[in-house]
Amino acid sequence: MLSFGEAYDQALQAKRDGVAPLVTIHRALPGLVATSAPRSLPGVVLESSGGSRIRSEREHDDDSEVKPPKKPKPDAPKPGSKKQMATWISNTHLRLGGDTFNIAGYVEELGLDPSAAADLCWPVLVSKQPKKAALAFCPCPDAEGHVGANAAAHQRPAGFDLEKLNKDFCEHCPTQPSKGKGGGKGKAKGKKK
Repeated sequence: MLSFGEAYDQALQAKRDGVAPLVTIHRALPGLVATSAPRSLPGVVLESSGGSRIRSEREHDDDSEVKPPKKPKPDAPKPGSKKQMATWISNTHLRLGGDTFNIAGYVEELGLDPSAAADLCWPVLVSKQPKKAALAFCPCPDAEGHVGANAAAHQRPAGFDLEKLNKDFCEHCPTQPSKGKGGGKGKAKGKKK
C-alpha cells in the first residue's frame, strides 16, 4: 500500500498545478485553446458554439438558424502575374493555357476595325476567369490603358460573346497525361521477360 504524500502523489499534484493555468485560460477564452476531443453521451450532439443539446431538441430547430460558415474569397492574383501563359503564336492566333483562339476571325465576325482590335488586351478578354483574376494574364498591366479592370483595353467590345468565341473560334488542346507515379501508358511494370 502507498502512503499519502509520497513521490507518486507529489507528481500528480505537480501535473494538476501545471494544468491549472491552462484550464483557467480555456474557461475565460474558449475559442483560444482548442479542446482535446469532443466528449458526448449517446443521444447528445455537441455544437461548435459551446453548448450541447439532446438530438431530439436539435431536430425540431429551424434549419434557417444554423448556417454553414462562409469560406473567405481568395484574393485575385496580381495583375500580370500569369502573363507567360498567354502567347501570340502568329499575328492572328493567341494561345492562352491549353486553348488557341483565332482572334482575327473573331474580330472579323464582330465587325471590329482591326486597328481598334489591336488596342484591346485579348488575353484578358478571352479568359473565362472573373474580371480581377483575368487581369493576371495582361502582358502589360502598368501600361497606359491597361491599369485596372475598368481600363479601356480590358473592356469587351459590343457584341462580344465569350461562349461563341470558345465554341467557334477556339481550339482546345487535349490535356497530356501526367507521368507521375503510374508511369503513363504502355510502360511495363516489373522485370522484362
